[in-house]
Amino acid sequence: MQDARTAYAENNPHLVRVRSICLDLEGAEETDRFSRHTFCVTGEPFASFGGDPDFPYSVLFIPDPAAVDELLGNPAAIALSQLSERPWLGWNVQPAGTDWARVEALLAGSYELTLTGL
Repeated sequence: MQDARTAYAENNPHLVRVRSICLDLEGAEETDRFSRHTFCVTGEPFASFGGDPDFPYSVLFIPDPAAVDELLGNPAAIALSQLSERPWLGWNVQPAGTDWARVEALLAGSYELTLTGL
């Protein structure tokens, strides 16, 4: 397991990539919540980097409720306990074969769900 301090370092290439994806979304901002890099729109979080101690190179997001079962069938998915009134999932972005197009789509979907208040 990687040291969490390395995962949260500003120059971590996985964080840099997640940050780029999130901040390319209109109105998205980065904040520090619970010592995590958290990405918000209209003041509400839609993504967070490094949320699971067993998977420090992961991104947390709000999934489309209709897609949760399908997403959990993917080995990159990380089931989380409920973090708020909406369920969140984690996605391990450490493996060399990470599908970054899928990560981008998941983060964009979480952004849209947060923006529309669903």
